[in-house]
Amino acid sequence: MRRLRLTLLRGFLMVPAAAAACATLGWALAQTDPPPTEPTWTSLFNGTDLAGWKATGNAKWTVQDGVLIGEQNAGQPGDLWTEREYDNFELSVTFKMVWPGNSGVWFRCPDKQPGYQMDILDKQEYGVTVGTIYANGFLSRNEDESIVNLNDWNTVLILCDGPRLVVTLNGHQTADVTDERFAKGRIGFQVHAGDHYAPMRIMVKECKLRRVLSQAEAEAAAVNRQCFVCHVDYTEEPLTLTHQEQGVSCATCHGESKLHIDDEDRKTAPDRMIAHHKVARFCRTCHAEIAEACPNATPPTDDEPEQACTECHGKHKLEPDE
Repeated sequence: MRRLRLTLLRGFLMVPAAAAACATLGWALAQTDPPPTEPTWTSLFNGTDLAGWKATGNAKWTVQDGVLIGEQNAGQPGDLWTEREYDNFELSVTFKMVWPGNSGVWFRCPDKQPGYQMDILDKQEYGVTVGTIYANGFLSRNEDESIVNLNDWNTVLILCDGPRLVVTLNGHQTADVTDERFAKGRIGFQVHAGDHYAPMRIMVKECKLRRVLSQAEAEAAAVNRQCFVCHVDYTEEPLTLTHQEQGVSCATCHGESKLHIDDEDRKTAPDRMIAHHKVARFCRTCHAEIAEACPNATPPTDDEPEQACTECHGKHKLEPDE
């Protein structure tokens, strides 16, 4: 039996291996089963600098001892945004506030504009409000201050799955609402204006995210996990992941391969293997546009066989054991 060898080529977005997984405390089991998510988290804040983030306004954003700190700058407010946009995800943020404060975690904000916000707020008419969802008005209200660590770290989990928004603060669900206004956008943090909030410091020591998978992707990931037990090099291989996101699994191309999967001696080949000179032809069974869209998709000749798609789109092939 042969083993997989991985070679990565430029032009693909690297993301963690997607697979169906149980959701964490961020999901309310009272209504539905938890949605499938990626098994691993991606850190949005690296603990060193503001790489991957862009500021608007005039607030002061610094990183000190691994902690992101936001505060007014001579009374001026501002926001800090991720460079990327996200749609369906579970977001985990560990934060602490120096009160009085008016801040929050932005999410699904289109083009660096307000979308949804999980409030971190101390306002006279509300009291301390943390875990509330605001979007040009309150969508939910958390009035239980007992679950807020006023002078210590808090962890909030925000789960966005289609129109459903769920917030869990320190293990307590504080919001479960449906709203369809914002389907995708940036994540961010706010420093609000106002003399009353001049002493405010919003501190973040962890901000991480993992995608919620579509049903088709989750099913493909479940199939692929069987293959990844042995073929570990493919867990983050771009060609595998880009297909998996579209619901295309190893079995789609290589058959169910039950005998191959069950063969602990690794002597049984998958049900279907594609010879190198036939790869492009096989890809065209799904990607009919290749012949016109790809400049390298030339008809094969006796002297020069057709170039394999995997020459440019990931070395997705087997190599003999050494």
